[in-house]
Amino acid sequence: MKAADRYIALLDADEVNGPLFRGEPGAISRVKGGAPAVYAQFRELLREQGVSGKAIDEVLAIHRGNIKAHSNGQAHLKIVPAPDASPETGTAAPVEEPNSWDFIALDDYLDGKIKHDPPTILHRSDGKALFYPRKRHLLVGDGESLKTWTVFLAGCEVMKAGGHFLAVDYENSAEESIERLLALGIDRTALATYFHLITPSEPLSKKEATALRDRVAAVRPAFSSIDSVGAGMGLNGLDPSDALDWFTFRGLVVQPVFEGTDGAVVAIDHRAKDRTQVTAIGSVMKRNSFDVEIIAEAVLPFGRGRIGRSNLLIGKDRAGHLRAASKDGKFFGPLVLTSLAEDGSVRGTIEAPNTEPIDSEQFAEKNRMRAVIKLLQTDPERPWRTDEIRLRLNWQKTMTTDTLSSLVSTQDITRTGSTRNTAYVLAEKHRPDLWDVDTHRAAGEGEQ
Repeated sequence: MKAADRYIALLDADEVNGPLFRGEPGAISRVKGGAPAVYAQFRELLREQGVSGKAIDEVLAIHRGNIKAHSNGQAHLKIVPAPDASPETGTAAPVEEPNSWDFIALDDYLDGKIKHDPPTILHRSDGKALFYPRKRHLLVGDGESLKTWTVFLAGCEVMKAGGHFLAVDYENSAEESIERLLALGIDRTALATYFHLITPSEPLSKKEATALRDRVAAVRPAFSSIDSVGAGMGLNGLDPSDALDWFTFRGLVVQPVFEGTDGAVVAIDHRAKDRTQVTAIGSVMKRNSFDVEIIAEAVLPFGRGRIGRSNLLIGKDRAGHLRAASKDGKFFGPLVLTSLAEDGSVRGTIEAPNTEPIDSEQFAEKNRMRAVIKLLQTDPERPWRTDEIRLRLNWQKTMTTDTLSSLVSTQDITRTGSTRNTAYVLAEKHRPDLWDVDTHRAAGEGEQ
């Protein structure tokens, strides 16, 4: 019999009128302060009844979904002695602590109660989602690749649906986090209800890791993020490149957050300095510890009043749903953020991967090509000289000539005149007076 079955029964508020728990088996505990206080009292009551170590963890893990703060601000627990407890003292026989080397009970797996669910968090423009429930995700990328914005978008989606969002943030201040979430459209009431933020400034001990799990389990987040692994390991005096240090950090932070979370957990990390490696800094054991690896590649830096862009690539996907939804099994799609200058709001979306991923240089080149086309459309019938285009766009000579060569190769403009007197004319497909609306589009329309 499990420790949870031996010791605890949870009673609803309207069933309770008993005294405060004094150590007597069967007495009632009235706990004020909401669910976190319930967990602390739960743990203390179990210790008084002779439960310790992993057995307490097992009890809390089993009952955490049932522990609630009642509307009157109290939650109620009842300690139930073991069936084989002494009638005189109520002291239960020792409980065998759980062991991960025991055989796993397969009934729930075979009955379909436990299974691989497809991704359900942070939906793309076509309805496909990025993050799996009850899976560990590693989100890797360079600076300005929109990693934090990605998890905040996911958290906003969860909160708008009435779920809780936990952020363990080693890098950003509370002011920054709140400002971003408000910009993304979450109101202050929803933030006060559904957002839970931890900004650690000191190392975490093993004892505090257990308290962290209980604190997270008390709110049962539908989505949790850790930003970032490297900063967290550094705060705890651990080496991100050392396998044993990674396992220490995983046990201190990642696993407690995962055990307390109902939905997805995403840990953010920075990309390795070795540019031949796409994965995170440090030991390969880090990557192996996660079910999913998502790589964010910066394309266009984001800022106030600007548009930012990042490519989301799938590096690892054990369940396979993300690869099935990605172009060539890898490119999940571009994340596009738009900051509206007039009110400071931010809109973000992951678009379906209709084309190959575009890197930052390719994106910049496309923008330069669009700028030339837009300029030539102001007077589409006459030839434009190279120097005239360069001066109007305030570009360097090499940038101008390279862009014009690209436009000639794509047949967006045509070259006229001699070598010493070259000019460029806009192609008919870009001239508004010659457009056939059924076959042509404006330059860049629909492109990403």
